[in-house]
Amino acid sequence: MTDAEIFDRAVIQLGVGRRLLHNCDYANCAYRQIRINSEAMISSARHHLPKLPPIYFDFIRNSAINAFAFKSNGKYFIGLTYGTVYMLELIFSRMLADSRLFDMVGNPVAEDGNLPPLVGYTPEAYKMYQSGHTAKPPKTEPRQAYVSELFFDAISFLVGHEIAHVTLGHVDYMQSKIGTALVAEAGWKGIGSTTHQQTIERQCMEAQADMRSVNSAIHSLKLVHEMFKNKKPLWTTSPPSDGFLIFTWAFAMNTLFRLFGDIRFNPSKLEMETYPPLPLRRAMATNAAYMFVMSNWNTEIKEKGLHSLKTAMKYTEFAFATILGEKVSTAGLTDAYNPLSHAHGKDLISYSVKLQQSLDPFAYEPTFVASQIEDIT
Repeated sequence: MTDAEIFDRAVIQLGVGRRLLHNCDYANCAYRQIRINSEAMISSARHHLPKLPPIYFDFIRNSAINAFAFKSNGKYFIGLTYGTVYMLELIFSRMLADSRLFDMVGNPVAEDGNLPPLVGYTPEAYKMYQSGHTAKPPKTEPRQAYVSELFFDAISFLVGHEIAHVTLGHVDYMQSKIGTALVAEAGWKGIGSTTHQQTIERQCMEAQADMRSVNSAIHSLKLVHEMFKNKKPLWTTSPPSDGFLIFTWAFAMNTLFRLFGDIRFNPSKLEMETYPPLPLRRAMATNAAYMFVMSNWNTEIKEKGLHSLKTAMKYTEFAFATILGEKVSTAGLTDAYNPLSHAHGKDLISYSVKLQQSLDPFAYEPTFVASQIEDIT
């Protein structure tokens, strides 16, 4: 069996669809570039972790927003649903086609100022398609290019997160615990935890994978900043500042989490959920990004980095409210920084340290725990 055939059989057995077969016409060019970028990320991980086996990447015919890291026939796989691709293209295109948003990119006046809201919005691709909501690119080339920048930043963060589930030993650890070598990003109740310890372990794994992906992203962003000094991107007339690059990445990351949902922090449900509350994950990822900017980039950009990360969180809410025709609400983010939520975040970091001994036999790199994350709120 080829890797593609193993992948196809595995996702069918998991009940999430089957391999998405596509031709590279205009609409599918994004899939080709995602594959190229993802395989490059996997190659980079294998270069830095020589013992890491190959990881096969492919797409899943499922309209929900989701991604999977799993193992089958002794091989590792990462699957991304077409629903994730569709919704990211739809949301970023709609935002940049709106003259009310991103006035610092290109010529927003040339865009439409009276676009109708996305009525009946739901984070599910097929339902949005049935409602007539399809991605329509902005009118101007710089803003089209910025859509691509945001889109691939979000995809790279998610793929990096899935790679981390493999390199940190999460996939194999799950197999040792429940007999299924799978980590899903959303809605996987079938393999949900049954004890408080198992629930916290799963939440810790998500936080660890987020932090590992954030760390990789900040390293890459630093290199991109140096590259753009000599060759500016298509979405700007001058080399972008380090602060604006941080804002762009952070907005893409926040939008990805926002697409998965904006479930309010509910302490009574923490012991039943296998995923940390999404607003809390956004807050933890943002705090981690600030720490990595300070430690791996340049302490001189402390204020700019802090401002960019905070602005990205708030602007995500403003942008969503604008395209949905709603009032801006930051209730979910406020919850993420309340005392109970903050304490739960600290508990996850503390428990991740304890979990390291259990994960080490399955990991290809040391368990990734950012044990000292500064709260930037």
